[in-house]
Amino acid sequence: MIKILKYSILSIFSLIMLLITFLPEDPAWVDCSDEKDLYNYIIEGWKVNKVIKKEDISYTKKGFKQYYLGDEPEIYLSKENKIKVLSFEWRCWFEQGPEVNYKSIK
Repeated sequence: MIKILKYSILSIFSLIMLLITFLPEDPAWVDCSDEKDLYNYIIEGWKVNKVIKKEDISYTKKGFKQYYLGDEPEIYLSKENKIKVLSFEWRCWFEQGPEVNYKSIK
């Protein structure tokens, strides 16, 4: 009985590993920004406004306190009335993408 249980657990584990190896990656995940992107934007004239690191505190427009819990920093760049936020995480959700673009109202 114990042999049957061991073989069934081993076969299920092997099947899961095989599926993980050969199934395609989820297309909803995209590559995030890296140092090359940051250097390109700085060369194009973008200025670094703010760098948010892990456990930094920032405030929303409504005044709510929020903690940044990402392992990698987020870098806020600005040029004229445009704002970019570069995310340096290892994977980004497709809706966020490697960068988020805003416009400031002056």
